[in-house]
Amino acid sequence: MDIYKQAVEIANKKNKWKPHPTREDQEICLVKDLEMFWTGEDDEVKINACVVRKEKGPGNYEYYVFMTTNILIEVKEEHKPKIKQLIESLR
Repeated sequence: MDIYKQAVEIANKKNKWKPHPTREDQEICLVKDLEMFWTGEDDEVKINACVVRKEKGPGNYEYYVFMTTNILIEVKEEHKPKIKQLIESLR
């Protein structure tokens, strides 16, 4: 749970929120290098996270944190329409 809290805290300090690509009511922020907060056995693994926030009221947010050890993950622009279409088909 500490790594979740740290990711949210760092995202709020950075304050570089961007609109979520498919959900109008959410914002996202990339947080890198969270491995120092990991309490597992393998502390040599790099960890990045995407923090998502959704406003529940004025100044009151609900947060979701998606972490990955694959720090090379990036979505290329040409793949975004296909991903969006896939997400819509799953709904």
